[in-house]
Amino acid sequence: MRGFSLVEVMVVLGIFIAVAGFTLFMGIDTIARGSAMSERDTLVSLLTSARTAALANMNSVPQGVRIDATSFTRFEGATYTADPSSYRTIARTAAVSVTGPTLPVDIIFTQLSATTPGYSTITLSEAPASYTVDVSSAGRIEW
Repeated sequence: MRGFSLVEVMVVLGIFIAVAGFTLFMGIDTIARGSAMSERDTLVSLLTSARTAALANMNSVPQGVRIDATSFTRFEGATYTADPSSYRTIARTAAVSVTGPTLPVDIIFTQLSATTPGYSTITLSEAPASYTVDVSSAGRIEW
């Protein structure tokens, strides 16, 4: 007789299903981590841009970032409502939750020194991934 026995086929099929199940589980985890990481990278990029512009005294005004439930907004001025024409708004991913200070949060970097009024910790999470971004009163951004 030539060919494979039923037992051999079942063993190979069982191994294939186990590997496929593990791969699917790992793939879903990677996608969730990627969404939260991308959100963190966007926030850090906007914060760094605002801090750099404040150090350079761009347009002779403070620079800030607003974090709210649906977007991140980079703005110029001492308050969020200073000049809507200078806003740069980026939509947030709805699946990634933001915790920390009560939303909306305005992080404003003062001109020339890039200091902030206080220390802020923002946590971006989408199960199972969680990332923290800290902005110190000295203007240092850590992630």
